[in-house]
Amino acid sequence: MQAQQAAGPKHRGSTRHVLAPEHTASTYRSRIESVGAFLPERRVTSHEVMEKLIHRPKKLDLQRVTGIVERRVCAPHEDSFTLARRAAEDCLKHSSHKAEDLEMLVFCGISRFDAGMMSMRFAPSISARLREALGARNAMVIDVSNACAGMMSGLFVVDDFIRRGVVRTAMVVSGEYISSLATNAQQTLDSPKHLEFASLTVGDAGAAFIAERAPDGSPGILSTVFNTFSEHVDLCTGGPHPTRPGGRMLTRSREIHDAVIKHTPGVMSRALDRAGIQWADLDHIIIHQISVRTIKKCAAHAEAKLGPTQANWVVTSDLFGNTASTTHWLALRQCLAEGRIQKGDRVMLTSQASGLVVAAVVFTIDQLRERYGNAN
Repeated sequence: MQAQQAAGPKHRGSTRHVLAPEHTASTYRSRIESVGAFLPERRVTSHEVMEKLIHRPKKLDLQRVTGIVERRVCAPHEDSFTLARRAAEDCLKHSSHKAEDLEMLVFCGISRFDAGMMSMRFAPSISARLREALGARNAMVIDVSNACAGMMSGLFVVDDFIRRGVVRTAMVVSGEYISSLATNAQQTLDSPKHLEFASLTVGDAGAAFIAERAPDGSPGILSTVFNTFSEHVDLCTGGPHPTRPGGRMLTRSREIHDAVIKHTPGVMSRALDRAGIQWADLDHIIIHQISVRTIKKCAAHAEAKLGPTQANWVVTSDLFGNTASTTHWLALRQCLAEGRIQKGDRVMLTSQASGLVVAAVVFTIDQLRERYGNAN
C-alpha cells in the first residue's frame, strides 16, 4: 500500500495514524454517498472472442458455458487511468460533493496501464495523478492492490478512517484495462481445461464510489468482513506476459470456483451477525461477477446453507464479463440507474478474489437512490 500526503493546508503539520478496526473505538458511521462507472463503447461478443482463437477447441461455446454474451473493450486511447478518471467524474456528477471536498482518494486497480498498453504506472501513483486530474487538492492519496477484492479493500480502509473521525469524505476508484488477458490467451488456448480459459471472460471498466460520514440516525454501512484462505493462493495468479504486451492470468477454474462456493456462505453469515440483521432481511446480493454460471451455483449453495431468500441476486456479467475489482460497483451503478434498488433496501456485496479473499459488506440504501434516474 502506497500513501502520499496531500500538500494542501488542511493536512500541513498533521500526522495520521492508521490502525486496524479491532484496535480502535468507532465514533461515527460511514455510508455510500454516490457511485460512478465508465464503460468503453466497444462491445465484443463471446462468439467474436472464440473466432480469434488460434487453436479453437471443437464444440466449445463460450457464451453457453459462461453465460457471458459480451464485454466492453478499450479503444486505443483508453487505459487504466482514463477508465478510472471517467468513473470518478461520473461519481462526482451524482454526488453532493465537489472534488475539493474529498479528503482521501484511494486507487484500487490491478492494472496500472497509463498512456497505452506499453506503459505501467507505479510512481507517481495513479491515485496521485487522479488527484491532479480531478482537482481533489485536499485529498491524501493511497494505492491499494488486492486482486479482484481491490475496491472492497478500499472500502474497508476508508470506512475505518471515517468511523474514527480521521476524514469525513473519501473516494475509492479503479480502472481495469485487462482485455489483454483475453487477447494473449487467444494465442495459446486449445482446450477448456487450459489455464488461460478464464481470461476469455474478462472485460474493461472503471468504477468509483464516495463514502462519507453518515448523519446521526442514518443506517449506512452495517458491517465489513474479510477472510483470506491462503491455502488456495496458487489457484489464480497473474502478471505481465513474458513475451507480449499486457498481462497473463493462469487459473485453475474448477478448483477456485469450488473454493469460492464453499467459503462464501460462512463469510456472509459473519457479516450478517455483525450487521445485526437476518439473511431474510437482505433485498439485494451482489457477488463478484465471475460468470453467470458461477453466480447461479454460488447462490444455490448459499441458499442451501443459509436458507431460501427473496433477495435479488444481481447479475451483470452477461453484459460486461468479469471486470475484476470494479464488478460490484459497476453492478450497483447499473441497478441504481435502472431503478432496481430503492431507498431503505439492504444490500450485501461479496467479493471472491485470488488469494483466496472472500469478503462481505452490508449496507442500507438511503439518500443514494435519489441521485439516479433511468439508465442512459
